[in-house]
Amino acid sequence: MAIRFRTVRLAVVLMVCATSPATVLYNLYKLKLENSETPAAEPQDRCGVSYDNKSCNCIGRSQFCGNSGWCGITNDHRVGDNKQYDCPSKDRDKPLSCGETVTNIMMAVDYPSKLDQFLDSKVLTFLCARDGEVTETATQQYRTTEVKEGGGESWLPVYEKKYESIGDAEKKTRMSHATAATERLVKAIRRVEEAGLSVTLGRGALIGAVRHGGWIDFGGTEYGEGYDTDPDASMSATDIQAMFRLEKEQPGFWDPFKLTQGEADTSLQKYCEIHCNSPSLAKQLYTDLGVDLSMPNGATLTLDGKPAIEISAWQRWNGTTADKSLLSPFCWRGTQNTRRGRGVALKIPEQRLLPVKRVEFYGIPLPVPQDYTWIINAEWGGDVLRTVKSKTSTKNGGFFGTWVVGEGEKPPPMPIDEQALAVGEAVGEDVG
Repeated sequence: MAIRFRTVRLAVVLMVCATSPATVLYNLYKLKLENSETPAAEPQDRCGVSYDNKSCNCIGRSQFCGNSGWCGITNDHRVGDNKQYDCPSKDRDKPLSCGETVTNIMMAVDYPSKLDQFLDSKVLTFLCARDGEVTETATQQYRTTEVKEGGGESWLPVYEKKYESIGDAEKKTRMSHATAATERLVKAIRRVEEAGLSVTLGRGALIGAVRHGGWIDFGGTEYGEGYDTDPDASMSATDIQAMFRLEKEQPGFWDPFKLTQGEADTSLQKYCEIHCNSPSLAKQLYTDLGVDLSMPNGATLTLDGKPAIEISAWQRWNGTTADKSLLSPFCWRGTQNTRRGRGVALKIPEQRLLPVKRVEFYGIPLPVPQDYTWIINAEWGGDVLRTVKSKTSTKNGGFFGTWVVGEGEKPPPMPIDEQALAVGEAVGEDVG
């Protein structure tokens, strides 16, 4: 038996000796791989611009790249009592579902209250259902008050060149149009305030008042591309209700104005059905947020058959009692103007709305929200007061250009005939 063992061992030794050293090492390495698991790479924990634009490679808390350049909710992107990586190997580099993206986005946000977290969860989930995708820019907490610096060509020389290219007759027509629109707007606002109701400029008219001191002028001859004279305003839905109640109780109350509503303004439900992508999802979202779909969503005062003021509604919701805030629902089909998440249901604390302030609109103090800069930035992005974005049409389609508004500069408003403007005495004092 001993002789047989020695013989076998000798045979093995002779076989190995007859094989090259490189082959032996390769066979040993191969045998090791076949009998062990390949170790998974550690999760990527640093990310972003400062780290070669690396992405986080894990589903869960460590998937989201925070502003500080760390992946996940904590600086070391470890979680739990045992400080284990929240990144199982099976989940590394796995494509995220929209729902998982929502989880990651919300985990990276330091919410000021459970109510804010609730609002984001509903809105982000809605966007997943409607669009199949969502990004961190949709959260209400995403840089809502950051003022971005513009970059690029200055707007004033561009405007002057565009305006000078307009013929004299067209300049006169534009001036007459802007003067009449200003007169209707001022008179309508004063009539609403005389009724004891609170109204402010909104959307494009608010940007025009703050950035230009009047109607937005792009230096062209066509509405939209050349200028914007929409008499946008905002009120609470309850005050819009009060406008119709006053008309019902006292017929002719708004004379010489006529109080009207388009079908989409009669209720938030109608607005969703007419203007929202996926109306059923939108209605469910607002219902979940505690908004009454039967409330009016807008109204218009016309004068001589032309819109004097077009009012959009601030709606009450679950947070109105809890933290004194209102929601602005906005889901117009295909809009590119507002950030999608906040546009769907923009939360505005009442202290940013009231008491109203006044800014000069062609030298006439008109009401604006208390913190109008915050609201403009939240609705339109932090660069809107530092840049002018204008659309130009060509035979091959249209394109948008962006120009800089320098520090201390004020882009000119549409020219008006101040001598012909008949609006009477100015209202209010707090011009800011």
